[in-house]
Amino acid sequence: MVASRERIDLARTAVVQATENLRLLEVRYRNGDATPTDIVDSEAALTRSQQRYFSATYTYLAALARVDYALGQQQGASLTGEPVVLPAPLPPREERQGASPRGEPVVLPAPLPPRVERQGASPTGEPEVLPAPLPPKVE
Repeated sequence: MVASRERIDLARTAVVQATENLRLLEVRYRNGDATPTDIVDSEAALTRSQQRYFSATYTYLAALARVDYALGQQQGASLTGEPVVLPAPLPPREERQGASPRGEPVVLPAPLPPRVERQGASPTGEPEVLPAPLPPKVE
């Protein structure tokens, strides 16, 4: 249980560092010194560190529940019986306008065309599903 608690503290530190790294990369991007790929990589690192934090918290709380079960206590008794400090919540993440650090709107690619089915093309007589032709390139 002690190891689970230490993992929470380590994961919290990683989340704080990943958040700061993302903030710094967004500043660099606004100044033209970073690429969009750098931003996406930093966001992925932040997401991974948040997942590790939540996983460590879950493991810790599951260990407490197992202790309660082993002692024949009602679930959550170890949380109320002795002063067990729950992990602090993560700092809130700043929401940004749009997907770019500059607040520009997101331009998504056009959706793919629907698939076209041809009857009797396979040896078993089942319809063969072929992708529809791609739209012409816009240059």
